[in-house]
Amino acid sequence: MEINNKFIEYLNDKAKDFLFLLKPIAQNDRKSASSQTKSKFSSHHIPSINIDSNDILDSSISRIDLEGNVVSKSFDYNDKLIGFEQHDFLELRKFLEKISIRNEFHDKISYEFLLNSIFKWFKCNYTGKIDNKIFYDYLRKKINESVKKTRISIPIENLSIESKFKIGDIEFDFFSEDFFKKWEENSKNSKYVKDLKKKYQGKVIASISIEAEQIKCLEIAKEKVENSLILLRIFSPTILFDDRIPSYFGRKGSILVPESHSFIFHNEFPTLSSSIDCNNIPIRTISNDELHMLKQNGLEEASQLMTKNDPTDFEKKILNSLNILSRSVISNNFEEKMLFTLVSIETLLLKNHNEPIQSNIGRRLAYLISKDPTKRKEINDLIIKAYDLRSRFIHHGQQIVETEILHKTRIYVFESIIKILRLKDKIQTHQKLFEQLEKLTWS
Repeated sequence: MEINNKFIEYLNDKAKDFLFLLKPIAQNDRKSASSQTKSKFSSHHIPSINIDSNDILDSSISRIDLEGNVVSKSFDYNDKLIGFEQHDFLELRKFLEKISIRNEFHDKISYEFLLNSIFKWFKCNYTGKIDNKIFYDYLRKKINESVKKTRISIPIENLSIESKFKIGDIEFDFFSEDFFKKWEENSKNSKYVKDLKKKYQGKVIASISIEAEQIKCLEIAKEKVENSLILLRIFSPTILFDDRIPSYFGRKGSILVPESHSFIFHNEFPTLSSSIDCNNIPIRTISNDELHMLKQNGLEEASQLMTKNDPTDFEKKILNSLNILSRSVISNNFEEKMLFTLVSIETLLLKNHNEPIQSNIGRRLAYLISKDPTKRKEINDLIIKAYDLRSRFIHHGQQIVETEILHKTRIYVFESIIKILRLKDKIQTHQKLFEQLEKLTWS
């Protein structure tokens, strides 16, 4: 890790400045922090966690606001809380956030890692128990100890695959029976492994290997898995028939499946009716034949684009357009589906926010997709109807469900994005796309 000497000097000076801002926190603040901790974990719900001995020695106390943001941090020393008041902590947080996004750090360590590291350094300096009084030396040692190549596998709910495949940097696979058998043979807690086997054997997992500290590994893994799932949602039957085949697959714990809860009164006191029809939750199944077909229809190109380290501005617009279209797939609200569908293509087919939307989007999309004049007029008329529905909702609050218009519009939008995706190497820039469309219009 190569770091400029001036930056190292700046880092050390700022850390020393913050060290001198440490001071005892008022006792009533301590009671407040304690009460917050107790209320969070009642005796009826005690989470199971693994605690390392170093975590006990280096433990710190954080206070959070109503939005879940850490607003104060301190450590316990001689039965006193030593830390920062809210203003000083805010300045520390701003400093560490700037550090965490620097090129030298952003793909290796997280803001949380920096915060925990500097607080351990603060405590060691404050108590006189430290070998590295220079913060950068201390931080570099912590980074060298913590940054390692780690494989992260995230379970995916409501997805079934015939064999493993990759989308972007993510490999979709599943834990086999042999994997759990080997794990059980090498584990000191076979019951724990058996319980996991019941839950996860045969279930789809999305995996990636990352070289970073653990919190950063998890951050990167979640982001990349979500990006790959975006493509899987777009290249699915839901894009055509979302009213009949809704999309409920995603990272385990992040999927909201509709439930029904009602109090039913037959007399003075009710009964509670709660239901979730697990049998009607569609499992997205991807066979090898379907996967081959999806790759031929644009999934391969989209996957390759996702792995580019330095995409062009035009390529970023294509990825953003796909991202917005995917939100139309997972939304349960008709108006949102229509809104996201139209915005996704506006990202690519509008020059700027001053252009008239309806006339330009419909015309450009029609010429992009078809060479037949009759078909072009049909597409343009459909887009005008779609924008009329959007306008009636946004400006007049009318709730109108025209599923046929939505389905057709989304299919054409999907086709146009894939067409642009396949032309990107030839066109190269957004401006050249418009020039090409103008030639088609007047040819």
